[in-house]
Amino acid sequence: MGFLQEGVKWFEDAVQLANETNDKIYQVKLEIIHAVYFDQKELSIDEGLKVLKEQSLWHDVEDLAFNAARFYKKEGFYQLASKYYEEGLNAQQKIPSLYEEVGSA
Repeated sequence: MGFLQEGVKWFEDAVQLANETNDKIYQVKLEIIHAVYFDQKELSIDEGLKVLKEQSLWHDVEDLAFNAARFYKKEGFYQLASKYYEEGLNAQQKIPSLYEEVGSA
């Protein structure tokens, strides 16, 4: 089994587990990953990131946005890469505020 086939198998296992446990956040994260690497559906990525933002999951937004940006940069889609780099940077700026909130509680 090649790396791609093994990766797809692990991805499918993760989707199955997220569905079995009804873990909505992991379902959304996996949908974003699928939208980036398999479908290249910008709207699906944006909708998934919106859900994570609504939950204040800024580390996840940062990570997934930067992954999308790197993928699109590699593929030569520089406008999309720029968009997702900006999403990642915006999320990064939100992270310190969470630490500040915890420190003042």
